Amino acid sequence: MIYTIGVGTCGEVDELGDEWIATRFFIFGVPLLPLDSHFVRVDRSGYEPRLTSLPIPFHFRSALVGLMWGAGGFGVGMMVLITGIIPLADLIQFHPALMLLPVGWGALIVLVRLFARQNTSSLATREQLLRATGTSALPEYLPFELRHEILGQLRASPRVSSAEWRAATSAYERALR
Repeated sequence: MIYTIGVGTCGEVDELGDEWIATRFFIFGVPLLPLDSHFVRVDRSGYEPRLTSLPIPFHFRSALVGLMWGAGGFGVGMMVLITGIIPLADLIQFHPALMLLPVGWGALIVLVRLFARQNTSSLATREQLLRATGTSALPEYLPFELRHEILGQLRASPRVSSAEWRAATSAYERALR
């Protein structure tokens, strides 16, 4: 197991194609302290794909998923360390309740995966924004100037018959109020 000390991203949630939300953490082996959240996008326009990120308001669910992954990783690491020193059979004989630890860590990892999924209405909204504007970022995540620019582009190419266009335009108009 490689232990890292520094800053890194963890807690990826709301993935839609090449876009997702992640939180930067101070890491000391496991994610300890959430610093800030970013909307991350893979830019495939060049020779090699590269990640671009846009700072967004703190995303609580992303931070919680990152912390839960950290707790799960720490728990698994501790179980490996303990069972490397004391055989699991002897450990269970010493205290039978310790058998619940691996089950608990496994349940935590399953909960993280369930918690990281986005609900269907949020996914549908982001898919509409992606089709209408080229990005699935919610307008409130974007800087004011970029919101204004995207709304101008939407108004310049009106597709009044398109439900995606109407939904995206109204979302950006609400965000600019």
